[in-house]
Amino acid sequence: MFRIALCDDDVKQRQLTHKLLDSYFSLRSTAAKIWEYSSGQALLNAMFDETFDLYLLDIVMPEMDGIDLGAELRKSDESGVIIYLTTSPDFALQGYSVKAASYLLKPVQEDELFRALDDAFKAITNRREQSIMVKTADGMSRLLLDHILYVEQTERAPRYYMKDGSCVAGVTIQTSFQDTIRPLLADKRFYLCGASFVLNLHCIKSINKADVLFVGGQQTTVPRRAAAELNTAWIHYWLEGGHQL
Repeated sequence: MFRIALCDDDVKQRQLTHKLLDSYFSLRSTAAKIWEYSSGQALLNAMFDETFDLYLLDIVMPEMDGIDLGAELRKSDESGVIIYLTTSPDFALQGYSVKAASYLLKPVQEDELFRALDDAFKAITNRREQSIMVKTADGMSRLLLDHILYVEQTERAPRYYMKDGSCVAGVTIQTSFQDTIRPLLADKRFYLCGASFVLNLHCIKSINKADVLFVGGQQTTVPRRAAAELNTAWIHYWLEGGHQL
């Protein structure tokens, strides 16, 4: 099931968009739950208890506009897809500054919205399903790529640090670290930093010198000589469309 937050201060516009969403999910035979919010602050308050796959945001709203709302959302959710719906074309460039996947002008056309939703849910589904198999002392474990923050080689064994705070320890490897984590490197979210680190660029919140802070609060320190290249790779990832994952 997909979880969607719809935020618009205009009740009639919310109703129209909600009706289009209902039509979309009916045609696609897909399950979804939609929450409506009349202000950005109401949506931010809801995020203490709810998580969302997709945000449909109006831009021109009182008190907190959609661009500022998007920036606040990104502080705690780097993965959720943002689609802007607005009457003004003047904010398009700012919309991409918060990694918005689409920017649609009101009145929203059904075919345009449906195409944007198709792209969004395809990316969300792909991200949810991708995984790797890791050999541990207890047997094989399936790890979802979306849940891996980073991997570090320690005493010739890979250790997988996860979003939930857990660590999955792999067995001692007989080949190189790079060969072991090659399946991760095939996914553009993951970047080899130095000889013994792989980081999920999609989950990084900030990089300060050699210290990396992930969304959710976990952090690690990478080799200082490789930190500058990591920062460049992280920036390029988002500039080249990482927001669409």
